[in-house]
Amino acid sequence: MEILAAEVARNLGIPDRSMRRAIDTGMIRGRRASERKFLVPVGEEVYLREHWKTLSRIRQVLRTEPNVRLAVLYGSVARGTEGPASDIDLMVTTAESSPETLGALTSRLGHKLNSEVQVVFHEDVAKSPAFLDSVLSEGRVIVDRDQEWRSIWKQGAKFDGSELGESMERFLNDS
Repeated sequence: MEILAAEVARNLGIPDRSMRRAIDTGMIRGRRASERKFLVPVGEEVYLREHWKTLSRIRQVLRTEPNVRLAVLYGSVARGTEGPASDIDLMVTTAESSPETLGALTSRLGHKLNSEVQVVFHEDVAKSPAFLDSVLSEGRVIVDRDQEWRSIWKQGAKFDGSELGESMERFLNDS
């Protein structure tokens, strides 16, 4: 069952345009039904009521990190199953990749988000097919400055017939 994205945006108190953009980028699960009509699964609306502020805050913080070219939220926060001790898990690609870069980024994000943050490079995730499958299946694109996510999906996605798999398949075919 799906609901109009415009209605979800209204319920969250955000502009419809912001909702459409978040669907287009992959931060929110949904689909384009027509040029200006977007639909969101009912379960996603439930998730967004609890997590929209968190997603927005992470995006706001990452926008000030020009070295981050792609950032994908995965793990318990992306799924909506986090608990009080959960951290924020991010897969990233950066313009400069080194252990020092990763450590400094992790520290800055943890400080700015006032939370424990785990950051891993995409190239490290890609070495483990199971880990990559997990990120692909639950990931929420927070930043994608170079439009890398579609390419990563096309290389590694295994569509499983689930609502998410069907949504991502439509997303990729629309590009």
